[in-house]
Amino acid sequence: MRHLSRSAGKRAITFLVMHVMFGVQASQEPLREPPVRASAGPSVSVTLTASNGSATVPGIGRIDGLYLYGASPQTPGLLPALWRVRAGQHVRLTLKNRLTCGLSAGEGRAPPDETNIHTHGLIVSPHTKNAQGRYGDFAFVIVESQAAGCTGTMASGHAGHMAMLPTEQGQAQYDIAVPADHPSGLYWYHPHVHSVSGAQVGGGMSGLITVGDIWDYAYLTCSLDPASPGHCGSAVTRQREAQARARTDLHHLMLKDLQLARGTTPGRWSYNPIFDPGLCDGSTTAPSQGFCDATDGSRRWLFTVNGQHLPRIDLGAGRGAVLRIANVSANVTHILRLRADRQGGTPLYLPFQVMAVDGVAKSTATQRPATSRQVLMMPASRAELYVSAATLCKDLAAHGAAQLCSSGPLHLVLEQKGLAQPDADTWPPMDLATLQVATGAGDFADEVLNIAATRPDTTAPPAPASALVRGAAAATAPACDDGSTPTTLDAAAGQYRLIALKNGACINGTAGGCDPATAPEVFGMVTEGPRTWSGAPGDVVPTQPYREFAHDRVDMCVGAPIGTHDYAESWVIANQSGELHNFHVHQSKFEVLATSRGAAPDVAALPPTKEGAFHDTYPIDPGGWIKLRIRFDRPEQVGRFVYHCHILEHEDKGMMSVIQVVDTTH
Repeated sequence: MRHLSRSAGKRAITFLVMHVMFGVQASQEPLREPPVRASAGPSVSVTLTASNGSATVPGIGRIDGLYLYGASPQTPGLLPALWRVRAGQHVRLTLKNRLTCGLSAGEGRAPPDETNIHTHGLIVSPHTKNAQGRYGDFAFVIVESQAAGCTGTMASGHAGHMAMLPTEQGQAQYDIAVPADHPSGLYWYHPHVHSVSGAQVGGGMSGLITVGDIWDYAYLTCSLDPASPGHCGSAVTRQREAQARARTDLHHLMLKDLQLARGTTPGRWSYNPIFDPGLCDGSTTAPSQGFCDATDGSRRWLFTVNGQHLPRIDLGAGRGAVLRIANVSANVTHILRLRADRQGGTPLYLPFQVMAVDGVAKSTATQRPATSRQVLMMPASRAELYVSAATLCKDLAAHGAAQLCSSGPLHLVLEQKGLAQPDADTWPPMDLATLQVATGAGDFADEVLNIAATRPDTTAPPAPASALVRGAAAATAPACDDGSTPTTLDAAAGQYRLIALKNGACINGTAGGCDPATAPEVFGMVTEGPRTWSGAPGDVVPTQPYREFAHDRVDMCVGAPIGTHDYAESWVIANQSGELHNFHVHQSKFEVLATSRGAAPDVAALPPTKEGAFHDTYPIDPGGWIKLRIRFDRPEQVGRFVYHCHILEHEDKGMMSVIQVVDTTH
């Protein structure tokens, strides 16, 4: 079945955008924080069960058929456990699959009852099963369901190459070794089975991971500049910093949207895994409701935060808050804004102080906080945003709205702006949560915030080789799994690898009788290189055909002198299609050095593009490109893993490729 929202022509989409000028709706629940799994010992042990189940969302009703995680003894739900891990610890995970067999993900895909897990953003080994029978962050294993009625016939459910993947019956054991020098930050976990990951993540299967502490890399009052009078090294600023941290709350926010079908009983819904970005086309539902309904009322698109409908975040007098936000949606791009509604007036949008993006700190080059009134968060991105009554009220006063801070608590709305793309998916504007900010005595209005953050030191020596099982030096030249010789780029000669993404009908042209008017939409990638950068337009245009994902094909094989601590490559990621994509690579982080905006849709400013600002996902405009630098110098990067667009509809339909890193010194 073709995607419900696409056609050869343009889609005309209208939303009735309404702001509620008389304040925020009542009856919002306080924000719930995820339960935590942590350990003071050398490892964090987690038993995670994947199952289909129900959740009750106050204000909405009961939702059946969700895809949920439960960490024993926790009941499976929309807010699974947060894994709190220290650098140098192991996550010893037992993943149990109890998903219902025989359900449909639509469009000829495999039944979504097979699963596995990926620790998004962590630089950990992708090794296959080790001598103890445990996997690393290995995205190619299939864990079959052991629920009642399942027959264990995974191969019959997949077409072609997917039937040849290694499988585990009912459960799989993992040992995720977090290196001793791993950067602290916010990460997350989710399933990664090709063709059904979107249905599972879109139904609720995702959870958060933190490595270290946010105060490992973020500062509120002092500067990292040794020449600054407020340098963090002085006793006065250390004391002031400690006081500021003590009055700062941390909140974790998981943004999950659910597409639902109305049940026959009032207040009963069921999750629909066949994603439809046009579900609310023509809807007159106000964004302030936190959902929109199809015009016939049979379906609903619900936007949740921590599995809650329009939760309330309370900020006490004299306190600040760090909102650690993860967009764990399968497909939706959020443009976050903080709205102050005024009686009889246009809304005001207040600034966030951006402490970190993609879970790791911003560069040391940023000694002042990056302030933004809107934050672009494509699927899988994370942002850590600071707010306080002092900074918010100062901004309101500058815009002639000081009375909002003097008439009781300040009521604000965290909203998703919505995103319009003329020839592609359009996301509805939507209220997500509310902030109730106390503005009474105790505000530190004279506080001069200076959020400076240390860079994750990926140029430091890698973890000792003993942290991983390393083989003896090879007697023959290293080879890739497909028998080819790994390639190493010459940075001094300007060599780079080109990775191009494209979707549409006949993405490789009309040869062979392909008719764009009738052909189905295809999502593909192509990887070429080494190529030499000349600065000409042709540098971002591939010469080879686009191909859909195949797990048994190596699309890029990198030869890297692991452990020498000096090898980095330049990649150019080109978006040759007519809609916004984002790029994610496993087991690595990268610096974006240059961008070409292309035909930019109405989005916020892109994340930082400078040396020392590290990412694991990054947006690419239609027709645009990014140039990045990525290091291969860690033993955790040796092996086979993937890079892809993290809009999971796109990934599931083929916009993903396989990379293999070969250690040329062993």
